[in-house]
Amino acid sequence: MKEELGALLCTMGLTLSEEKTKVTHITEGFTFLGYWIIRSRGRRGTMTPKVLIPDSAMKRFQHATRGILAPNSTHEATRAKIQAQNRHTRGWCQYYRSTSSPSEVFGKLSHELIWDMTHWLGRKYKISAPEVMRRYK
Repeated sequence: MKEELGALLCTMGLTLSEEKTKVTHITEGFTFLGYWIIRSRGRRGTMTPKVLIPDSAMKRFQHATRGILAPNSTHEATRAKIQAQNRHTRGWCQYYRSTSSPSEVFGKLSHELIWDMTHWLGRKYKISAPEVMRRYK
């Protein structure tokens, strides 16, 4: 299969990387361009392809969010911090919006993002989380 694909790509002026190329069954799934592609049972019991957000992408998003809202960055302006976080979140969500059932992942990350921002505001203004929620929500 690799030889046939290599020959086809050669006609287009492309080459197949042997160390990166792996042949797997679609039910095992694979990662391509940051998406997890797998075939599994759908709602009606038929096998359907699904494009999902991989766990590694969610971990990278959470790590970047915590970096933006790091405890040592409380001296920055609140508006600038919120704008930076919004840009990061909007870009990530735009990239993954075409996946299968993105609202599940977005909802989970939204909940975490709200609490990360709540704790950051609490540290910045030296107030409790309930007080932050009363003031800013």
